[in-house]
Amino acid sequence: MKYSLYYSFLILFSVSLFCSCIYAQDFSQVIHYSVFAGMSLPLSDFSSTTVSDAGFANPGFSAMFEADKNINENIYWASSISFTLNHLDKYSLQSSLGNNLALLIGNNMGFQSNVSAGNYTTTWIMTGFGFELPVLPDVKFYSVEQIGLLISTFPDISFYNYNTSGVITTTTGTAFAAELGAGIIIIDHINIGLRYYTGEPYYKQTLTFSGSTENVKEEFPVTILQFMIGYNF
Repeated sequence: MKYSLYYSFLILFSVSLFCSCIYAQDFSQVIHYSVFAGMSLPLSDFSSTTVSDAGFANPGFSAMFEADKNINENIYWASSISFTLNHLDKYSLQSSLGNNLALLIGNNMGFQSNVSAGNYTTTWIMTGFGFELPVLPDVKFYSVEQIGLLISTFPDISFYNYNTSGVITTTTGTAFAAELGAGIIIIDHINIGLRYYTGEPYYKQTLTFSGSTENVKEEFPVTILQFMIGYNF
């Protein structure tokens, strides 16, 4: 089911870009391309270290490729692929995991865990409409609204305490995603913008600890704000 959803959104992405070419033929034959790089800032539960769905995510990096085509003078169709990498707050997770494991094994003295973990990676395959408006001779304001697919990789987590160790492995999650963005374009080429992404993927997690294995299905919301600088070709 996960892969069928993945391929369905890939088809939607391709069809949307094709349709944008058809609808815009009377206005412009040119497809514009943009590349971006910048920061990925986790928000809400994704950055929290206290709520039940806490993601323990720290700021990271982002990159994006986008293609757009004008439908009329101010409205355009835009499709994009965005990639983000966010570091895991290992020390906050270490404290939280130690407390939870102490309850699990009935150790009132606590469980001083040592944690090793990777990073979050998220891929956002999006398509939708944009609007741009000149505000100065060489400056345009734009906004964009898109929907699509989120593919999210949750970091595997290893922990140990003296002679006790365990590991939490997580499958790749997918979800419907939405995006809002805004920014400015300077001299038709320099693009400075913000993009707000959100999705709620499900993951299958496997906990192996003290010789036993437990499988659970968890939903962890992913919400990020990207600040990026790009170049329009």
